[in-house]
Amino acid sequence: AEYDHPMGPASLVAPAPEYHFVPEFDKRELRVSLGSPTGRRLRPGAAGLANRFSDPDDPFYAEALLRFAELELTTIKHYTGWYWREGSPRERRNDNADPSHIDWSGFNFGPFETRMTYMRRIGVRPLLCLDWANPYGVTVDFVGPPDTWGPGEIAEYAEFAEAVVTYAVAPDLVDPPVAREPFDIAGIQPMGEPNLTTRGSRNPSTERDLILDQYVRIARAVVERLRQHPDPRVSGVKVFSPGVTEDIWGGSQRARWIGRMVDELPGELAVVGYDPYSKLFLEELRNYRTDVGAIRRLLEDACSEAEIGFLEFGIHGGPPTFDNIYGSRNSQLYLFGAIANAANAGLTYPYYFS
Repeated sequence: AEYDHPMGPASLVAPAPEYHFVPEFDKRELRVSLGSPTGRRLRPGAAGLANRFSDPDDPFYAEALLRFAELELTTIKHYTGWYWREGSPRERRNDNADPSHIDWSGFNFGPFETRMTYMRRIGVRPLLCLDWANPYGVTVDFVGPPDTWGPGEIAEYAEFAEAVVTYAVAPDLVDPPVAREPFDIAGIQPMGEPNLTTRGSRNPSTERDLILDQYVRIARAVVERLRQHPDPRVSGVKVFSPGVTEDIWGGSQRARWIGRMVDELPGELAVVGYDPYSKLFLEELRNYRTDVGAIRRLLEDACSEAEIGFLEFGIHGGPPTFDNIYGSRNSQLYLFGAIANAANAGLTYPYYFS
């Protein structure tokens, strides 16, 4: 506590090697103040790992099985892109020109099936984040960035969402039927960090409302498509939204997106969330409680029963030292403080991204 760091308060990142340091403590003692029971249950999960669940011989699988059990993780975020429509990496194609009719031969669910099977073995329920581009950064040729979508492209994306959910939870409805038990999923998230992925070429400073308006149109199309499905396994899937980045346009943007989604889709969102990456100082930990508390009050004012989630959450802040943060004493203190403060204010789902 008495260390006079040349860059000021104890930051988890440093801009140059001469400022790198590992904090040392005279006493390894942690004081935790417990108040009255809150009655809340935390459902911690992981993000950023799902694409590793593809090779049965990968030693990562055995390690993941151990870690998930040790940490009692109940869910994992699976980034799911339109690359399932691809015949090959060089032949990306739409299933057909009719968004009201799913052509199952136009999808490649092989990698998804493998990853979902692994997750079931580990005992976690995936949150399916339905991205518009694939997880490897290859965009989909037959449709441009989401900011350019008209009704036709939005309808195609909603069809994609229906196909993914149906394949996961109602495999007997696929043509031809898939002979396995349904996968147990936590829900879906229409796009990850939509204030980034939806903006395309739009200016985030002057066209914020246009970006948000477009995401509302996309999310509403997905929800309506699913709710109209005749099978309750599909129509009853939970929706997590919006997963907006925390402070890219100031902290008020977080509440702006969540408040708009709650107003536009009343009663439809099981979880509202955002992705807090911007806090890098131990002195900022109390702000997690303040931020989540503000969202809780927003939900109460809207008479919403939605739970709150960090749909991605991490302590990294970029190079050069972010790889050295994980596993340090400083990161342990930070992670505990962040989750404890947020959980006390009403957080349910923290998806830790690494």
